[in-house]
Amino acid sequence: MGGCLMKILNVYGSSIDGSRAAIADRFLEKAGRLGATLQSFALGGANITSCKKCMSCKTTTDKCVIEDDITTIFNSLVTCNVLVLSTGIYSGDVTGNMDIFESRLFSLLKQDFETNPDPSRLSSGKNWYSFRPRVVLKTGMLTYIRDMKRCLRNSGSSISLQFLQTLSINLPTF
Repeated sequence: MGGCLMKILNVYGSSIDGSRAAIADRFLEKAGRLGATLQSFALGGANITSCKKCMSCKTTTDKCVIEDDITTIFNSLVTCNVLVLSTGIYSGDVTGNMDIFESRLFSLLKQDFETNPDPSRLSSGKNWYSFRPRVVLKTGMLTYIRDMKRCLRNSGSSISLQFLQTLSINLPTF
């Protein structure tokens, strides 16, 4: 890891150990062997609440006002170098819990995020990885992947959607 301590935060979209877990776990296992510090959260069974669209994170404070398990994840996100999102695909979309988590990422954008060249409240240099099963590329989820890349790019983060070639998953080009 180039001599620096790499902190990786992994968020599982559910508590089921399916194909998304196998993909993310391979990545995390290798990173751990290389000296990375790993922290994981499973959204399945966690106490999480949907974004209320109250806009308090833009008008009265610089963070989401909802206090739940996502608050703990966001506290870890501040200090990590890499965020790994791993989710299964149900009915052609990410898990409901991952959808809730991703919608709450809105609170990490500054009030003037649409015009600010530095829109994120997070420090720059974070890498975001998204692991989804092979079915993603066969069910029209390319639109979702494009939208996710745009959302994360708008948050000021470095984007890398990684799918492990060892699982015969073809990388789309955008």
